[in-house]
Amino acid sequence: MLTKFASLAGINTLTALMSFFSTWLIVHKSGLELVGLFAYWNALVAMISLIVYLLPPNFSIIYLQEKENNHFGQMLFSHYVYISLVFVCLAFAGFYFSLLYFLVVCFALCAVWLNYIDIVSQAGNRLHAYFVLKFFSASGIVIVLALLEKLTIQTLFLIYIVSNFFTISLYFIVHRSSAERKAVSLSYYLAYMKTHHRTFKGYYLDIVAKRLKDSGLILMIGALVSPSVLGIFSIFQKCASFVVGNIRILESLLLSKVNFLHYKTLSKNISSLLGTIGFGGIFSLSVMFLYSSNAQIPWGELFVYSLFVFPAARVIFIRNSLLMHYQTGILNRYNSLFILIFIAVFMLMLGRDPLLAICLAYTLSETIAYLYLKKYQERFGA
Repeated sequence: MLTKFASLAGINTLTALMSFFSTWLIVHKSGLELVGLFAYWNALVAMISLIVYLLPPNFSIIYLQEKENNHFGQMLFSHYVYISLVFVCLAFAGFYFSLLYFLVVCFALCAVWLNYIDIVSQAGNRLHAYFVLKFFSASGIVIVLALLEKLTIQTLFLIYIVSNFFTISLYFIVHRSSAERKAVSLSYYLAYMKTHHRTFKGYYLDIVAKRLKDSGLILMIGALVSPSVLGIFSIFQKCASFVVGNIRILESLLLSKVNFLHYKTLSKNISSLLGTIGFGGIFSLSVMFLYSSNAQIPWGELFVYSLFVFPAARVIFIRNSLLMHYQTGILNRYNSLFILIFIAVFMLMLGRDPLLAICLAYTLSETIAYLYLKKYQERFGA
């Protein structure tokens, strides 16, 4: 497992480096405001893509690994086909209003199929090939951004749509022989979803709460602060994604039952190590990014934000243990608690310093929510 983790970490680090450099190019060519605007629209895409989670991803990843459910892969593929038809209709409707709306929906459609690829790759324990595709896609974005002199929000979305479409197409070309790539009839699909609604229902609150935590809060922030403030916070998040992205790889690996057997021996030492490395990496990388962009460095706000990685690194282990035990109710309360604390702290501090309000709310929410989750650690062997 450690060898596989190191391999995936290497590819993911290169991909994150390309994404990081893409953001630097955007700031260099068009300023922090465009980064903030792009982050806002990305959050909106994440919210409208919630419909795809009618068939919960975490359930799908685990269910695909059960031998007696060998026909579930076909139903999963059918789900994404029919959901895609909804987005195609929305894209044409969006084009009637503006080009930006059309591009946003097309971007969401690409995100839908990237989500499908992510699910089957995790379930099949073959993330390596998918990560390689993502690396080449991210590299292509860097090349295109470097060639352009000036960027707009429409141009930015178009670049990412083409890149994502390339990744998706190449994946299906490589895996074209899969027998699961055949859609069932719409009536059969609807009947299946209706029959298993009670099974899926327990996942919905966790999905919505997690999406509100990751994207809904960004929409709220974007509505209350300037694009430049949101842009700076987006830089912090981008640096965190670059440094701590390997935690997400570990989460994906641990959703495989084979890898999960090694879980208990790794949790305590790795979470502390990732927290320490993550804090130093986020802080130093953010400083270098803002300095190279000739932007003012908000030292205090950056320090406060970087602290979030310590509880976040520990949550990842507890979360996977709870998922393996189908304890979604606990995760629902964890995400809900995070959102409530974030809103309270953010609104309380907003009038004094908007950026500090965001950073303090984020770190306090992650810490308090982790302490709540920690009490279930021994009960489920996390």
